[in-house]
Amino acid sequence: MKKPITLAIVDDDAIYRKILIAHTKAFKDIEVILEVSNGQELIDYLQQNREPDIVLLDLMMPIMDGRETLDYLYKEYPSLKVLMLTMYNDDELFSYLIEKGANSFIPKEIGFPPIIEAVYAVKKTGYYFANVDLKKIMAAKKPAKPNSGSIDAIAFTKREIEIIQLMCRGCTNKKISEKLFISQRTVDAHKNNMLQKANVPNMISLIVFAIKNNLVSDEPF
Repeated sequence: MKKPITLAIVDDDAIYRKILIAHTKAFKDIEVILEVSNGQELIDYLQQNREPDIVLLDLMMPIMDGRETLDYLYKEYPSLKVLMLTMYNDDELFSYLIEKGANSFIPKEIGFPPIIEAVYAVKKTGYYFANVDLKKIMAAKKPAKPNSGSIDAIAFTKREIEIIQLMCRGCTNKKISEKLFISQRTVDAHKNNMLQKANVPNMISLIVFAIKNNLVSDEPF
């Protein structure tokens, strides 16, 4: 039997946690293994227990908020996937969250179904940004210096750039394969090649790299 996707819910709103947990029970392949009210409680848990697959992390909490927690997880648990939950809609904030390794962020106001959709996408591909304009978000916070890797020295193929474009528009592997008429395995192979060429550790870093280096155009695909 396939292992369920394990979640930790970190939110100081107990009612919201309970409703979210109740919503996940309709999905047999999702299991909530932890619910806590702040980042410190999450860290205390992680130091003694196995990591969940994904952390659903609220931005505003007492004791240790979402920003502090994300900073800590980025340094100490870099393989842990984090889906941020926020009441705010601010491009500079979203840029910061991406830079710090957030795999997705969902405005709470849009309800629970998009959270479940994001959980599946983050588990499968490592990211989910279907609800936002990534290029606009990253433009809100210009880097002080050019990216350390020179884009001129990196030979991305036309196909790889097409895939980066679609990734930055929130497309999953399945959607990318359908649009480009290639297999999902081929999409994965191209992504792995791009990770090596850009010398970045994960898909989030690749997306940031692509946007900073103007690989994402405003033209419709």
